[in-house]
Amino acid sequence: MIVEATAQTQPSVDFFVFGDSLSDIGNLFAKTLRRIPPSPDYFEGRFSNGSLAVEILAQDLGLPLSLKTNFAIGGARTDRTNNVDDSTFGLIQFGGLLTQIDSFQSQAAELGAGAEDLYLVWAGGNDFLNLIDNPANPTAVVTAAVTNILTSVRSLAAAGAKNIVVAQTPNLGRVPLSLEAGQLQSLTQLSVAFNTALAAALNQFEQAAPDKNIILTDLFTPIESVAQNPSTFGFTNVTDPLKDTAGGNANQFFFWDDAHPTTRGHGVFAEAFRAAIVTGINDNLTRSGSATSDRLVTFAGRDTLNGRKGDDYLEANGRQDVLLGGDGDDVLLGGDGNDRLTGGAGRDQLTGGAGRDRFIYTGAGEGRDTITDFETERDRIDLTEIFDRRVFTRPNRFEAYVRLGQTTEGTIVRVDTNGNLRGGFKTMTLLSDVNAGDLSAANFQVSG
Repeated sequence: MIVEATAQTQPSVDFFVFGDSLSDIGNLFAKTLRRIPPSPDYFEGRFSNGSLAVEILAQDLGLPLSLKTNFAIGGARTDRTNNVDDSTFGLIQFGGLLTQIDSFQSQAAELGAGAEDLYLVWAGGNDFLNLIDNPANPTAVVTAAVTNILTSVRSLAAAGAKNIVVAQTPNLGRVPLSLEAGQLQSLTQLSVAFNTALAAALNQFEQAAPDKNIILTDLFTPIESVAQNPSTFGFTNVTDPLKDTAGGNANQFFFWDDAHPTTRGHGVFAEAFRAAIVTGINDNLTRSGSATSDRLVTFAGRDTLNGRKGDDYLEANGRQDVLLGGDGDDVLLGGDGNDRLTGGAGRDQLTGGAGRDRFIYTGAGEGRDTITDFETERDRIDLTEIFDRRVFTRPNRFEAYVRLGQTTEGTIVRVDTNGNLRGGFKTMTLLSDVNAGDLSAANFQVSG
């Protein structure tokens, strides 16, 4: 269940991550004094050859992610145990998923964690892959893992979390470790059983807590799609570890070692997370940028993004979003809804996307933008705020104060910004690949 909220200002959004080596960006590396994983060959304490899915996701959504907000640690099981606890580190206990939740709860106030933040839980792989060398009742293992993850979600919700992303496991039967052990079928069945049980448990939780939003993310389907049609996704090898393959192409291997994806493989999971999050959060939010360049992305609600200063990237994914570039040379990308885009000062690039979009200019200090996809049948350029001044007295404002010029790149829109018709026309925007003859007063709003 996704609950729609009234518009709310969101001054900052943090990204809290919990899980195992698939999301650990350096916690185990630091706690083992840079010994696990050995870097090189592993990349800067990550269990891969580069960035992980949660890092790719955070960058794409414009969310901060650091060791302060990433609690995931390599070897973690869904309880309070860790595969590395049994190694050569003596009495040091690295803990599991529930340990991470305990740690977060003790720091939540200091970290300023709240309902506006995004939370992600991705765990269970170690519980199930352990069965290869340590056979046990698979049904009991699935039940325990689901119970532990549900406990984690409840604890996060009790601490104030609202939007909680929970990952269903990829097909662990496809992991090289499983293939080498001849466990493709058994671990595939186990993965399906876990995902089914997890979905049922989280659905029941959500029904009992309608103010919480669980974003269940399917990672099983993406890895199956890649495994069955690797060339479609640009992969040539989806069964062997790149680390053990001389001359292997990092962009064409899905797996880095016998249990972990390459950065390219992580990119597949990042796309799945992104799609689930963008469509799964229906709050109406306002996000503002900083004095530097920002990347701001909307979700499924009616959101407002304000880039403020810097060269910003603003992306709409909801229904009727408002994008305000502010100062700087910004990139504004509308979504499928009827969006309102205001570039502001600077040379901005505006793309409305699908829907009936409005490109708004509010003053003489704006302009020299490029609108990449102006649709003459549905989009409009809004000059109302420029012309709603006493100096603009002519009854037909479009004919008097707007000039269209044809170039090889499209149509130049020029506007008289001082109202005296004495050479004060200023270039406001280029409409890429639009013929001036296809435009009329109907494409412009010149009065309120």
